[in-house]
Amino acid sequence: MKSIKTVWVVDDDVSIAWVLEKALGRSGYKVRIFRGVKPLLLALKSERPQVVISDIQMPGVDGLKLLELLHENFPAIPVIIMTAYSDFETTITSYKKGAFEYLAKPFDIHQALTLVEQAMLQVQEVATDASIEPGSVPDEGLELKARLNRRHAPGDWQREFEHRVSALLGSGQSDVSRQLYREIDKILIQSALHYTQGHKQNAARVLGWGRNTLTRKMQDLGL
Repeated sequence: MKSIKTVWVVDDDVSIAWVLEKALGRSGYKVRIFRGVKPLLLALKSERPQVVISDIQMPGVDGLKLLELLHENFPAIPVIIMTAYSDFETTITSYKKGAFEYLAKPFDIHQALTLVEQAMLQVQEVATDASIEPGSVPDEGLELKARLNRRHAPGDWQREFEHRVSALLGSGQSDVSRQLYREIDKILIQSALHYTQGHKQNAARVLGWGRNTLTRKMQDLGL
């Protein structure tokens, strides 16, 4: 029997939660909406989602605290953090606290669906290796495997990225965040083109952009 793919969305913004609920539902996911962190924590006592999407700025307990709690207690659950595009410091903090990925606001719904699909693939891979049905309450073996996988994967690039940030800050130049975003876009585009063997339309799709957006960014970056 095919397992149900469950996504929990935490956001006090009704309109964003509604858009995600409808889009994910149409894509075959079972979606549950929470207006705050505390109701989600209560729900975790009896069931588990496969993926969590959480906003950061919310009344009471914020998304970063939720991320920290989930990463510590349920590391097998990927958490996608929603944040403002210009909130660079928070984006870095979310990665440090164990975020699977971040979703910049305002976001393209196709990008959101792509991230959820990638998170689901990770859940299935970990569950398959541990011989556990995705969506079931994980045992210590699955939790440990997920924890080890996450600790191993991001460390190197995080350290390199932090060194790059420090170098730019120490250079005294202005508009550091814009420079970093340009460098990130360049890496993303080059990696996507390599992955798709130079096919621009496919590269734009995997990045969650339109073809025109990819072309404009390539021109702006001199690629």
